Amino acid sequence: MTIRYRHSNTVALIGRILLSCIFLVSAYAKLVEWSGSVQMLQVQGLPAAPILLALAVAIEGFGGLAVLTGYFARTGAWALFSYLIPVTFIFHSFWDVGPAQQNMQLVSFLKNLSIMGGLALLAAYGPGRFSLGRERHLYDDFSDRDSAKARSEAPTASTRV
Repeated sequence: MTIRYRHSNTVALIGRILLSCIFLVSAYAKLVEWSGSVQMLQVQGLPAAPILLALAVAIEGFGGLAVLTGYFARTGAWALFSYLIPVTFIFHSFWDVGPAQQNMQLVSFLKNLSIMGGLALLAAYGPGRFSLGRERHLYDDFSDRDSAKARSEAPTASTRV
């Protein structure tokens, strides 16, 4: 038995909007505070900080817009997911900080894991009907996916005995 949620496309839109906020705001902040962001990367011991920062802004900007609009949503979600792996381990290494910062870094680490979970769901299920990219994917409309599956499993005149 399949239970359909009749507002799933609306919920997918709301989820995409909320998920994109952190990346779009972060990309904008990095651009506005470029020199401070470069210094932060240098403090972490990362080489070629300006190049890495430009790459981070591009990934966050492209990925955030892709998630927001639904156009190339799956590609954007996977790009952001992949980006968050090194970012999470480099900038939120709660195991390497003192007790005063350990809880804050652990929460940030877990927050990034949660965001990665949302991105994985978006990549798996698509952006839904209310997106600019819905034509690019076969089953991005959740309710249509269930209907198409039911139609494909229904017996046809040639299969009836």
